Amino acid sequence: MTYFSDCWERPDQAHADALYDTLSDALKERGGSPAQRARAQDNADAAFSVLDMWLRSGGELPAPRRPRPDPEGGGER
Repeated sequence: MTYFSDCWERPDQAHADALYDTLSDALKERGGSPAQRARAQDNADAAFSVLDMWLRSGGELPAPRRPRPDPEGGGER
């Protein structure tokens, strides 16, 4: 999991953001074979379950993502 630099000031928010990022990354996984696709789906399902448990137990909501600057100088993407 990736934690932001302010995780020591707001650990619950950083944890919520990390759970969301894990789910987002899992949903982006692709596989070439049926077994790889099934594993990607299982990973996404597990990540969703963890985020769901966190939220149902009263955990903080993930913060909206800040747009990253375009490395080619074309503004935000």
